[in-house]
Amino acid sequence: MILTVFVGFFCLFFLSSCLWALLSDPSIDNYYAFFKELKEKNNTKEAFTAAGSLSELDTIFDEAFGNTSTWIKNSDGTYSYFRVTEGEKNKLEFYAKLFKEGLLDNEFLTKQWDTKERAFYDGEAAVISGTQGKVIDLYNTHMTDQNGADAKLMVLPPAKGVGQGYNPIDVSKEGRGFAISILSKHKKEAFALMEFLATQEGQILDKLGEEGVQYEISNNKIKLLPAFKDWYERFWGATINFKPEYPFDESTPFLSKVAEDSLNKVKQYGTSDNAFIIPQDLSAKMDACKAIYTEFAADVVTGKKSIDEFDSFVKNFMDNGGKDITDYANKQLMVN
Repeated sequence: MILTVFVGFFCLFFLSSCLWALLSDPSIDNYYAFFKELKEKNNTKEAFTAAGSLSELDTIFDEAFGNTSTWIKNSDGTYSYFRVTEGEKNKLEFYAKLFKEGLLDNEFLTKQWDTKERAFYDGEAAVISGTQGKVIDLYNTHMTDQNGADAKLMVLPPAKGVGQGYNPIDVSKEGRGFAISILSKHKKEAFALMEFLATQEGQILDKLGEEGVQYEISNNKIKLLPAFKDWYERFWGATINFKPEYPFDESTPFLSKVAEDSLNKVKQYGTSDNAFIIPQDLSAKMDACKAIYTEFAADVVTGKKSIDEFDSFVKNFMDNGGKDITDYANKQLMVN
């Protein structure tokens, strides 16, 4: 589950009276109604903004439309890549509706992470996605600093439909990591740094910063100082086995309530993927297929292409390596 530190994502928004129906039943229809009400009654430019792709919106809706894993099992027992399924077609059609009605930021393709966050802090967008834990904490701190204590954030559940969950967790390999080059002249020092960071002392430095700058020890408790609000882990974001010698002062908890809630939501809605490592001889084809999908999806959502062209997209996908990858996937998954 450590991977969830990197791949688990959440929706955040201002507290609003229009969310209660969504919280009691986070259906696709209730999400749509919530987005629509945010734009119409809360004076936001758009309901949801993202940075450069649909992946952040997928964290809400993918599983609800049936994309519960990378490879979807068909009624005949075979598997299909999730981006060429009927559920994906329905999802893209829904996204196009959000875009057309201005509920999805019409500039999402050109947004970067900083402009996305700026739109959120400035009230142009009401909902964004972010990594659980410390990132949520940073969003909450910056939002309340700019807009006051009443602008605290809240974590939304993923939409519920065919399935319900955030992005399925790929357990086939570590999504991120560190590598020490064989050409490095400082291998010994690099290994020493990694070993130090695995100790409690190293974890405290990584997570809390420098004593006297980001935190202090007062009355045998860790008290976080104002400079801590902009601090984040440079190496390891997980809190597993993070056990400081002293407890945190009650007035300055390590994580805010919303950040803690985001971690709990990972446990509640986290699911495992059935993805596997693509062999080297198919990796170029997989990259090409993903590029074909990304272009088609963007064109459909922004209105440049009709969803009626979905079958043509699937054929293009399969003709450019998708069939070979799917054949390989079925050999792997049907054996397992």
